[in-house]
Parts: sequence; structure tokens; C-alpha cells
Amino acid sequence: MPYERKGEKVKPGIYRVYNGSPVEVIMMVPEPETGKEFVICKKWRFVRNKDYFVVSKEKFYSEVEDKYGQKHQLYRYDDSYEEQLSNLEDIEEDGFNVRERIIRMEKKAHRFDDTYLKSRRLRSSPSYTEYAKDILLHKTKDEARVRLCRSEKKYVGIKKEDYIILVSDLKFLDICLKGPLAPFADFINERFGEEPKSIREYAAAHDINRGSVEHIQRKMILAFAEELKRRDEADGIKRIKEPVLYDYSAEDEDDEEKEEQAEETKITDEEYLLSLLNDVLDRKHSEDGIRKAINNRFGSADVEDKLCHDVCTFLLICCGSKNPVKLNRIYDLKNKLKKRIAEQR
Repeated sequence: MPYERKGEKVKPGIYRVYNGSPVEVIMMVPEPETGKEFVICKKWRFVRNKDYFVVSKEKFYSEVEDKYGQKHQLYRYDDSYEEQLSNLEDIEEDGFNVRERIIRMEKKAHRFDDTYLKSRRLRSSPSYTEYAKDILLHKTKDEARVRLCRSEKKYVGIKKEDYIILVSDLKFLDICLKGPLAPFADFINERFGEEPKSIREYAAAHDINRGSVEHIQRKMILAFAEELKRRDEADGIKRIKEPVLYDYSAEDEDDEEKEEQAEETKITDEEYLLSLLNDVLDRKHSEDGIRKAINNRFGSADVEDKLCHDVCTFLLICCGSKNPVKLNRIYDLKNKLKKRIAEQR
């Protein structure tokens, strides 16, 4: 990033003192009588501190000469350091007006945070009410994501099919805001817009109680859910995933036969443990995988059979190593299990 020229305001951010440590420039202030400008700085550290100091604008833009006669700017902007939101909040707490910078950082983090896309499955809501809530709660982030993809002319942090879903749902919401949801348009913009207000903040701004705000929100969500349902009925598709309920009245007549077949194909504890020992030898499972396999089969209860108990104990304590002693023990346990299985058959 180019350095600030003399005569211009010093840009807030992280700077590095020549041959020294980084400092954070907070703001510029003029002296009331002379109008001379000073730069308020703070030593940049990872821990909370109040190491503030003041540098005159002339000194801030001054140059120093090294031992080879080359000149360097005393304070140089360093873009390798990133401002921390928590650090700005500490500065605000110390009495400096950095609210605008905090808001900008919060908006940036809010708009381009990819975690909400990783943990979110589009159009997988169990009902139209939940579907409506999902669209409204993610409205601002989804709009920012669509704008980013359009400006970059590529899919940034999102799959093509998910991008198409976002565009479709946002477009339908925009249509509803001009039609059936028009009475709620201002409410939606304030509650779910660029700077969303909480129920408490909205109630205070409009001089109403929180219960009234919650009532308005319920009516709005139900109205939007009804429009989503009508869209699906008109298109002949369902954009939600309703839970599947098992119909116990439609049981098959051959349930007993199926149970007998399942019992025949069910493997014994000995066969199960033998397969785990083989997996240990072939390195098909990690140590955690072996532990999970045993817990899934036997749970947390003690195994009553002595041989099975010995095998489980060995696997839980000793798996993950291939020294000769343990290999011998594995083969010994395998032989015992095979003998038991042969006897059972």
C-alpha cells in the first residue's frame, strides 16, 4: 500500500517504526491554540495495554538515515498486520471515538463470513415457517454473497446450485415485499437489514413493548411462510423437507421371516472382534476408530465373556502400535477367537 503523502491526514491502522516495533495509529488531533496536528498512537500488542503516546505530524512523516546513508520513512504503513476488533473495542473503552471503524469491521465480518454457509443446508427446513425464518435471518449475508459473486463474475465460497437457490429465494422475497408483505417492509428492513435491530432496540425506537414486536414478527413470518407454500403449490414442487413419519399400520406380513434372516446374518461378538484385530494389522482403522467401533458394539458396560473382555481391553489400551510383543499378542488372540468361532458353528 502506498505511503501517505505529507499534507494529508494520517490513515488509521498498523504502522511499523523504522527498525522498531509496530504501533497502531488511532487518530489525528489538532492543538487548539496553534492548530498544529498530532498523531495519537498506541503500542500494538496481542495483550490488553494502555501504552498510548503522541507524535507530531512532522515527526511522523520525517525520514531517518541508516548507516549506509539511505533514507527511510520513520513510520511506515504495514499491511502484514490486521487490525483486531477486540483491540478497537479496548481503545473505545479507553475513551477514544473509534465507533465508525468498529462498525466497518463488524459489517465486513458479517458480510463475508463463510461459516454460515458451511453449517447451513439450503431448503432443508422441516416446515414453511422455518423456511421463512431461514431466508429472513440470512437475508443480509445472502445478498452480500450474491453481490460479491456478481462483481467477481464467479462463484466465491459457494456452489453454483446454492447460488441459484439464493438468487431465487431473494428475488421471491423482494416480490413479496412489494406485494403481500408490503405492510411489513419497514419492519423487515429494520430487523433483518444491514444494521439489524434486536427486538429490544426496535421496541425502544418505536416506543412499543417487546410483546408487540414479537407479535408483529410472528404475523410477518406466518404471512411469508404462506406465500412460500403457495409458490410451491403453483410450481408443483416442495422446497422443504418434511419429516417422514413411519406408518406402523402398514407392516409387512413376513416380518418374522425377515427377523429370522437377520438373525442368521448377524455376526457374533467373536467374529466382530476378529475383524477388528485384522483391521489393526492392516491399519484400516485409526486408534480412535477402533475405540468407536468397540463402544458402538458393546457400549460402556463391561463385557461378560472373558475372551471378548481380554480382546476389547487389549484393543482399547494397546492398539496403534506395531512392536513385536503386541503383534504376537494379536495373533494369539486371533487364534483363540477362530477356535471359539469354529466351536460355535
